[in-house]
Amino acid sequence: MKQEDFSIPMMHQTLAASHGAAKGNLSAREFVKLSNLIEKYCGIVLSETKKIHVENKIGKRIKQIGLSSFDAYLQFIDTPAGYKQEIFILMDIVTTNKTDFFREPAHFDFIRNTAINQIQLLRPQQQIKIWSAGCSSGEEPYTLAMVMTEILPESWIDGYAIFATDISGGILREAQLGIYELEKIAEVPLSIKQKYFLKSRITQKPIVRVVPDIRQKVKFAYLNLMNEEYELPEKMDIIFCRNVIIYFDKAVQQDVVRKLAGQLAPGGYLFLGHSETILGMDVPLERVASTIYRRID
Repeated sequence: MKQEDFSIPMMHQTLAASHGAAKGNLSAREFVKLSNLIEKYCGIVLSETKKIHVENKIGKRIKQIGLSSFDAYLQFIDTPAGYKQEIFILMDIVTTNKTDFFREPAHFDFIRNTAINQIQLLRPQQQIKIWSAGCSSGEEPYTLAMVMTEILPESWIDGYAIFATDISGGILREAQLGIYELEKIAEVPLSIKQKYFLKSRITQKPIVRVVPDIRQKVKFAYLNLMNEEYELPEKMDIIFCRNVIIYFDKAVQQDVVRKLAGQLAPGGYLFLGHSETILGMDVPLERVASTIYRRID
């Protein structure tokens, strides 16, 4: 890896950075009200096991904005101004952002060995369009960019485009920076590390940054999968939506998968997480490998 002089810019203010918490505990009634609000907005179903996590995080947020109780916070959210201000904060609290570079490597092997060849047969010389839906902190779309750069000839500079979306504004800002702790790339092959990451020389904590050429290939944007329609520029050849629908109930899962399938070009591929399936869903997709599905028309 080349070394460059860069450091981590000031990130958005996180809940973990604030001190103190709201007085009292989150009651069962208050938890249900918050859960219903979150499910309606983004489809995520909160189980009772999440109550303590939500209570701790929201308690810090309440203290941060100068309120005294969970009830006061819920009343604030019921106002138009409060809803507008806090709904995105709530999404940062409840969304899970666990991801890694080259996670579930069989998916990337399938892209190299099968998907790209099939897509090029269907649409010769056309730009390959990929969407990372629920991209979290960016490891997935950057991995896709590295894989595509390795597959396509250097002469085909615009051979692919990657769109990356998430419901969390905070995590999107971090993803755009492309800065990670050195340990995040511990399992990445050495040849990939040397080619696609820069190592900082001036920080106390070892960090790396994705090289500019790869960062520039990924376009990040906010998108809520609960939207009635997904406003993407074009139909996609490949969609990654891994470990996202697992947080939805069955009806919402089918609705989201149906809309994802609608964003695929003919013969395009949908990749889901290892615990997700379309079994029993009425959607225009066929299984071609474990957690990999192809659009059929």
